[in-house]
Amino acid sequence: MKERQILFLAHRVPYPPDRGDRIRAWHLLRGLAKLGTVHVGALSDEPPSVEQVAVLDKVADSMCIARDAATLPMAALRAMIGGQPVSLAAFHSRSLARWVESTVKEKAIDTLFVFSGQMGQYVPSGYAGRLIVDLCDVDSAKFAQYAEDAAFPRNRLFRREARLLSAEEQRLVDLAD
Repeated sequence: MKERQILFLAHRVPYPPDRGDRIRAWHLLRGLAKLGTVHVGALSDEPPSVEQVAVLDKVADSMCIARDAATLPMAALRAMIGGQPVSLAAFHSRSLARWVESTVKEKAIDTLFVFSGQMGQYVPSGYAGRLIVDLCDVDSAKFAQYAEDAAFPRNRLFRREARLLSAEEQRLVDLAD
């Protein structure tokens, strides 16, 4: 029987497990590694440390830690012009998108695990394998709460983000197995 090929996508490098989302991502990643061969795609604001790479090398068969995501002001501008959530623009990386596309094809990925709604944008169009989505914090709900607590004009920006991100989260849930 062919070994399962799993692609794990996270909005942050899942190691070290030193905060809520990383703790959860790290344990999920370790669990997935027991089920098959895992490939890890993640975003980082800085180059990964030697320790991060060494530890992830023990768990993952391949990895891409992308650093070319947009700065928040540029992401916000792109999102406003494009009518998309700022969260998606802020977590978009061309290099990660290319790596995901090639990894899905070359490694015959049969399970794609999306950790956090912002990473759903990397699911290749027409992907036919198993798709598992963990919305982690359900960020649209977080932005809706921010809108309730914020004054004008920030409340409008947060409401916009909550509405658009909620639509993306629903799209992912509808696609997910």
